Amino acid sequence: MRQELLSAQEKLKNDIATLEKTEGWKKLSERQRAIIKHSQYIQSRAARKTDPESAATIASEQNPRTGEESVQIMNEKNRQQLRFKKGIYGDVPDTRQMRLSQSHIAQWYCFATIANLEGEGPLSVEPPNVPPSFFDGEYVVRSSLDDVRSQIITTGFPCVVNIQHERGPGSEDLSPYGGHDMAHSFLALGLRGGEIIGWDKENDQLPYRPSVTLSQVFKEYPECSWATRRLKAPLGNIS
Repeated sequence: MRQELLSAQEKLKNDIATLEKTEGWKKLSERQRAIIKHSQYIQSRAARKTDPESAATIASEQNPRTGEESVQIMNEKNRQQLRFKKGIYGDVPDTRQMRLSQSHIAQWYCFATIANLEGEGPLSVEPPNVPPSFFDGEYVVRSSLDDVRSQIITTGFPCVVNIQHERGPGSEDLSPYGGHDMAHSFLALGLRGGEIIGWDKENDQLPYRPSVTLSQVFKEYPECSWATRRLKAPLGNIS
């Protein structure tokens, strides 16, 4: 466990160091930088409980009332196999038996992550509501990575990148996000070695991704519409 902790701390240090070298990092507010750093701390703390090397520790951690394991290893990506309970809009993760860091990772998702950074809100267990205005922008279908790269560079760093699914003619819009059928959001922070890197959360139940690359995100969301805008701060646009 000691070696695991040291490895997690070293990875956290390296991830933050990479972000600190970007153009966009220097333009974030002090609070926004602290939020990103703290998210990586939460991630590393949660991962120590779900890493395959800690399987024995996890298996031995049981609910004292039921004798059941509170957390299980799901696959090599360290995805969490969560218990679910009935909610108003269907099944939701039951986090009553999970530690706070694991609960946070389970519930937060990409849109809430970037919207919260703009509002400089706390990284609580439950994510904040995302206002429909967060998704405002001109969405353009991009089939070329170079086109998206040029769009982001033209917008400037730090850049909020929102990705929207393409709907076929006559398809029904069931999206709760202000009429947008949204796919993903991430924060582009700058260029490193010719590659645009940034920060995001892959999705609920999945990790934060420091130094995620545009190439990686583009591969995950092909044939989508992209909108870019400068990251905002509570007192206005970041210059």
